[in-house]
Amino acid sequence: EKKNIKLAFLSYTKITNGLRVPIGKDYLVNYINITKIEEDVRLAKEKADFVIVSVHVGTEYKLYPNEYQMTLVKQLADLGVDVYLGHHPHVLQPFNWTEGENGHKMFTAFSLGNFFSGQTQDYVQIGGILKLDFRKTTKNNQTVLEILNPSFTLTYVSLDLEPMFLLTPMKDLENLKDVYTEMQAHLRQWMPELKVI
Repeated sequence: EKKNIKLAFLSYTKITNGLRVPIGKDYLVNYINITKIEEDVRLAKEKADFVIVSVHVGTEYKLYPNEYQMTLVKQLADLGVDVYLGHHPHVLQPFNWTEGENGHKMFTAFSLGNFFSGQTQDYVQIGGILKLDFRKTTKNNQTVLEILNPSFTLTYVSLDLEPMFLLTPMKDLENLKDVYTEMQAHLRQWMPELKVI
């Protein structure tokens, strides 16, 4: 809670990368189960103004969401989730506003890439810092909730300094200007108003 705005955070995964949940400890991992998610979102909305759902899903190293991601995102928007944060592809996928039932719009980051990683495939050294403004106002005795000014600061993990890694804003890396421009366009293609720094 900050400045009279309450945020609820929920997280789920499709897979555990081959790791097994210890017997009798199912509470350690929330697998994607839309019935369970629906109940969790309902309970979260009773206590919070905005619901943020973080999901470990998608095809690794693909720059665009797969059909399963698209379906899941639409289901979550229909449930009234406000922000979707995707993980697992290890690369950035475009952001957008996903429209759910009753015109509800959910901020969608299909994949946030890698913020800090030692991976070396194409695009996996790129991630970033997401910023969203949450606003709560009253209009005609109704509470109005808005997500405004989405921005994303692109970052890059340099591996040249092994065993140390260096995280740097991409805008500061002259040798990556073309990739920086490419990633700005990639993230904004479905959300032109997104500010990519």
